Amino acid sequence: MIAVLAQINKVEAVVVFVPMMGYVVQKTGWPSVFWIMGALGLVLAVVWLQVVHPPLTHPRVNAAEPGYLHEGDASIGVDAKKENRVPKVDYGPVRFSCAAA
Repeated sequence: MIAVLAQINKVEAVVVFVPMMGYVVQKTGWPSVFWIMGALGLVLAVVWLQVVHPPLTHPRVNAAEPGYLHEGDASIGVDAKKENRVPKVDYGPVRFSCAAA
């Protein structure tokens, strides 16, 4: 169902934006289309960051929902920051010899 909705949105975007951008190109020139679409993208990115939340920190999620998601093997929280497991290597003499060369 989500794939169908995404495909419909692609078609609607073409139907709306192609004629609109054609009109803008005729009136103001082709570079203005890039400025307008870039500004629109930045505005939509800000809106997206304000509206979309991860499942565990969503403001409308109740206490039972994260457990339900974990029971169903949902991949939530997999991108959480983990401790750095890569050992630190001391490059002291090597760095000095490269800098001296």
